[in-house]
Amino acid sequence: MLTLPLLALIVALQTPRYPPSPPAPPGVPVEPMVVIGVQTFRGLNPSGSASSVQPGITDGYIYVNQTTCVTGGSDGIRWPAFEQAEVAWHVRGQIEDRWGDLFIVGVEWQRIWEHGTREENGRKGSLRLAVRMDERITLEQLVPDAPSACGVTEAQLETHVEMHPRFEKPSFGTAATGAAAARLSASAAASGPAQVAAQLWLVHTKPDDTEESQMIAMTAGQGSPNYSFNPVVVSTAAGPTTVRVQGFLRAERSAAMGNFLIAMIDRRVTTQSGDELRGATIKRVEMPSTSEVLSFEMPPLPATGQPVLTGHRFALRLKVLGSQ
Repeated sequence: MLTLPLLALIVALQTPRYPPSPPAPPGVPVEPMVVIGVQTFRGLNPSGSASSVQPGITDGYIYVNQTTCVTGGSDGIRWPAFEQAEVAWHVRGQIEDRWGDLFIVGVEWQRIWEHGTREENGRKGSLRLAVRMDERITLEQLVPDAPSACGVTEAQLETHVEMHPRFEKPSFGTAATGAAAARLSASAAASGPAQVAAQLWLVHTKPDDTEESQMIAMTAGQGSPNYSFNPVVVSTAAGPTTVRVQGFLRAERSAAMGNFLIAMIDRRVTTQSGDELRGATIKRVEMPSTSEVLSFEMPPLPATGQPVLTGHRFALRLKVLGSQ
């Protein structure tokens, strides 16, 4: 029997436990694609996996059986295989945009089989975030009460982006559009890095409309380090809730746009019960003058049906001090 922690709409960045994807054979054209799969582990070591990957929009079915020793996937429903499944998911994902080495990815997943029974309205989740190549994101986690007969101690539903040989014929009649392909090419063609000194403020507006803020001074360049604010603990009807905001700020330059900024905001909210909700977004703006202060709204959190931060509002403010 598996213990299935509720992780719908909850994600956690994982330290990679496996090497990057192998390169394609020389001369074979490749393109980035969203991979969604289930990975099993023996301790920290990967032991088996099944995944779905297609050009344009990945749309498929993945399962792990009741022993956690067998995983499988297909581009259509295979009920005989799913009848022995502990969990089977319908998964969809696509690359929505790309800026440099960052991919904006949208992913959806829903359980269609659980504990050997078909689910008509199973647990589901969705996520939109920015990731780098081979950066794996956990969507759900399955932990057996005891190691299985094959030694599996954990199974994870994961997603990541990796380079795949280009398919001659797209599945499901979908493929990246010409406009999307043009965006990928244009965004990768930045002519060189800019570098600016900047200040970031995390502003917390309380229910009584008073504000408190934190400030980070940083240099924003093409390879600048990530920023991370101190956690903020707020009081809610459900108990103390912790808000963490992190991300990166990059200065870029292109022939078409001149100097501009790319800001990634990753907000994570942890409730008193230990559930974590995450929202991430990426913004691209023209380089502001030193007299301007830009304000960014926080990325939305997944819908839970319950208020999470009632009365508490957060925003990120940015001021550029000058070029370096």
